[in-house]
Amino acid sequence: MRERRARELLRRLLFRSGRIRTDASVKEYAVFHLVLYAVWFVFAGEVTGTTAVIGIPVVVLPVLLFRHTYRIVGASFLFGRMLRLVRFLLVASLFMVRSSVRMAVLAVRPRLKLRSAILRYEPHIYDRLGLVLLAVAITVTPGTLVVDRDERYFYVHILASSGTSDSELIASLDRLQRPLAEALSGEAHV
Repeated sequence: MRERRARELLRRLLFRSGRIRTDASVKEYAVFHLVLYAVWFVFAGEVTGTTAVIGIPVVVLPVLLFRHTYRIVGASFLFGRMLRLVRFLLVASLFMVRSSVRMAVLAVRPRLKLRSAILRYEPHIYDRLGLVLLAVAITVTPGTLVVDRDERYFYVHILASSGTSDSELIASLDRLQRPLAEALSGEAHV
């Protein structure tokens, strides 16, 4: 019994000092350092070899000196929300690239039948900033444009090939909305 308590006390002391980490915490620690490194490049104003070399101690030393900083910032709601917002930006960028290719194909092949429609889309985001971000993301995606908004709905003009159904188009808008809803609410949406 005494030996077990001694092992438990030793484990707590080692974990608290940061010497023992689980696999999940190592990944979180690496992501935290990468985000700080990216912030360093933003503040430095340029991405060069010299900036990269100088950035390593600038990022690593404060975290080593103040070990609890990682635990406080890494566990904060704002840090997780920021990472989910970056995911939304990546998804929106992917949508823009794919839609640009589709619009280019539609422009190059004039014999393809086009479908121009205005769909009524109900977003599942209730935050005003979220609604604005979603409307902008839809509008900057080639082939889509938010025409109007009322209390519950967006009215979206969509240009697509003639075989595309309304449910496919709405599902595409849902795929664009999902990462934004996760970033704003802090929880995963299905």
